[in-house]
Amino acid sequence: MKVFKMFSPSTALTRQSGVFKHRASIASTCRVFLGLFLAASVQYCGTEAKSGECADLALVLAIDGSGSIDMAEYNTQIDGYRAALVSPAVRHALARAGRVEIGAVLWGDDAKQSVILPLRNVDHTEALDKLAEELRLVGRRTSGNTGIGTAIALSLGLLAEPGHCAVRQVINVSGDGRGSRSPVGPRSTNANAYLPPEAARALAAEAGVTVNGLAILNEDPGLADYYLSTVITGPGAFVMTVEGFESFEDGLVRKLVREIEPMSLSALSEGSH
Repeated sequence: MKVFKMFSPSTALTRQSGVFKHRASIASTCRVFLGLFLAASVQYCGTEAKSGECADLALVLAIDGSGSIDMAEYNTQIDGYRAALVSPAVRHALARAGRVEIGAVLWGDDAKQSVILPLRNVDHTEALDKLAEELRLVGRRTSGNTGIGTAIALSLGLLAEPGHCAVRQVINVSGDGRGSRSPVGPRSTNANAYLPPEAARALAAEAGVTVNGLAILNEDPGLADYYLSTVITGPGAFVMTVEGFESFEDGLVRKLVREIEPMSLSALSEGSH
């Protein structure tokens, strides 16, 4: 497995929460998000942080369900997430990371509804087991084009839900394709919902949220470079790659360990990747 260099912009980590609410329509989600996210309240999380109630890490798993991934590959991907979440390596990393919240966005075409699993505290084994089981039970509800921008936007909205704040906020994007737009016409009545990955990436950078990438190279050998230049951002952001879905679980475990561990510990082990 390859690891691409870290991207470290000078933007300081911003501790924030907000007023974003998930909408049933992806189109209205993007419009509301663009208008409100950057105006989200910093005061809430600042108050919570002073009282010690903010999580040390909030992590959103942004899982590709677009049409470039067939059903067998999708199931392999979900099985990989389920196995990784309950693996000894990830659980050990969680134990060293303090209080951690994890949620998920299962995304695909911008014009189709995504599935959101809310953030929850995973400080005990049962919580991780429950999240892994939810990923299995939710099923596949999207396909089509590759809406990476919407995936990031929805993940940012999840991080900004009232009642949640974290010192570190991370979005874990995995996929096997580049962002693509639904064509205007009968196939996509919500074509105006398209949010370019670059625009979503800029929102994440402004909010101090780290976006990391796990690029699956089964169809596009240059995908890692695309993730590096177009998708990832934030403090300590990085791209990892796997050659195909057969090695997805192993790559995901290593990626989760790296982004869950406090950055100082992750930096010490970076040379082993």
